[in-house]
Amino acid sequence: MRTIFQEDALTFEHYVLAALSLHFEADDQPRKRVPIVPTSANEGRVRIGRPVALHLRPHVVAAHHAFPSGVRHPFAILLSVNGCNALTGEPASELGQQPQNYFVSPPQGAIDGYWSAGKLCPFGGEELAPGQELRLDIRVLPMKQDQFDHLANRMQLVPGPGPAIGRGTTLAHGGERACEPVYEDLGMVGNWDKGLAESIVIRLHR
Repeated sequence: MRTIFQEDALTFEHYVLAALSLHFEADDQPRKRVPIVPTSANEGRVRIGRPVALHLRPHVVAAHHAFPSGVRHPFAILLSVNGCNALTGEPASELGQQPQNYFVSPPQGAIDGYWSAGKLCPFGGEELAPGQELRLDIRVLPMKQDQFDHLANRMQLVPGPGPAIGRGTTLAHGGERACEPVYEDLGMVGNWDKGLAESIVIRLHR
């Protein structure tokens, strides 16, 4: 897998089968992407010009010839903010399920903040003062190929667009999300391919 910086998105390419695209949108301008400026091969910066919260939006794109049924390859997203996990508020460098400390996309389509000191904090917003920054450590893991093949067979490759994995129940931890709830991973941690994981650092600043 490899990471590609684009003007307004990060793309994690998995072979030629699928790619996970991540981009930021302002809370009050949901269709306008915020530029990402690369500073090295695995680091970039996002400037927030005004005190507005951002949403991080993951989206999986499949090669047209790969999945004519519309089934998309899932990715796990382990996200830490200033060293602490966005869902548990504790340091975490590996995927965990007790409690779950990562997002799965699909079905996850939006992440609107991180859990810290017992509350849900936005990416940016009025709490991020000029001169301050938030460090986002993003680790992306694709689903193992044999697990995806099993998933696709189980879904019988139903024609038409749709999520690559069913939505689990809403997680009880990580804060009440206004944008979109966080869904339980219906699989196991071992379904995700650590050998193909890619990591990137994004710094949000005013």
